[in-house]
Amino acid sequence: MRRSIPITLALTALLPAAGCSELEELESSVEVGELDERAEAEFKDGDYQAALESWQAAFELEPDNDETAYDISRAYAMLDDGEAALEWLQRSIKLSLQPRLDSKDLRNLRDDEDYQELHQVLSYAWGDPLPTTNMGGDTESAVLTSEGFDLYLKGEYEAALEKFERAYRLDQTNYTAAFDIACVHSLTGQTEEALKWLRTTLKTVIMRYLEDHDFDNIRQTPEFQRIRTVAEKIWNPTG
Repeated sequence: MRRSIPITLALTALLPAAGCSELEELESSVEVGELDERAEAEFKDGDYQAALESWQAAFELEPDNDETAYDISRAYAMLDDGEAALEWLQRSIKLSLQPRLDSKDLRNLRDDEDYQELHQVLSYAWGDPLPTTNMGGDTESAVLTSEGFDLYLKGEYEAALEKFERAYRLDQTNYTAAFDIACVHSLTGQTEEALKWLRTTLKTVIMRYLEDHDFDNIRQTPEFQRIRTVAEKIWNPTG
């Protein structure tokens, strides 16, 4: 917090028209960044308990941050607390993917049976009962994704789709591009393609989490294997 005060004052000077809530959000973001930086250093030094406490403090400031939830899961895994690690892994998946799955751009798919199945199976993967009735940096892929999003906002879906597809070809871990492709196909009535790319988005995000070596300690537990099995049903429904 000590470092965030002068930074906030500087932001106040740069953004004189900003309201109190906006400045509070900026200050909170700075503090979260500092906590995350400290936690990463503690994690690297093998002080997993300290890293866990730093990430927990960051999560209290930003309780919708899927990356922090994921880091908390990593810390619990290294502390051999498999139950807590899996709980936070599921939370990180939910925070990352539920907003995408429920995006208004996919509203054309809401009545589709395959979409409903996706939603049900994914809900089970992040810890909800299964009902009985998925970028950053300045890489070329990220730049193309940003350019495509600008076109998307203008309603130039064909041009946007071209950008998103190029972005994904360059970086097949870019789940934002995959999700944007799904959205464009949904908005233009291409249901089959929209569902295909939605599955690709979910696979890309979940695999990033499940393959992390920090979970090697719990990889063979029945609960971790259950999550993986359920996740595989998302991107390989006929398997």
